[in-house]
Amino acid sequence: QTEFPLIGGVEQVLQPLKPSLDTAKSFKDCKSEVVHDFEVNYLTSLLAMTSGNVSQAAEIASMDRRNFQKLLKKYEIDSNDYRN
Repeated sequence: QTEFPLIGGVEQVLQPLKPSLDTAKSFKDCKSEVVHDFEVNYLTSLLAMTSGNVSQAAEIASMDRRNFQKLLKKYEIDSNDYRN
């Protein structure tokens, strides 16, 4: 199985974890932000690689197509935006 790098890299995904003097975030809030950012980045990266082909993107992710589509809906990502 081919592995693909995420667009933006780990640094971008971990950005919400950097401490701020003005705001203290709970563990739960930080985790939610990191998971959200990871999932959106991962899904959009796969769609970009597959030119919006949901079946192919789901296969690369080793996910059922329906579950992949549920995540797209959750984050309001339109696969048509990635079609050539």
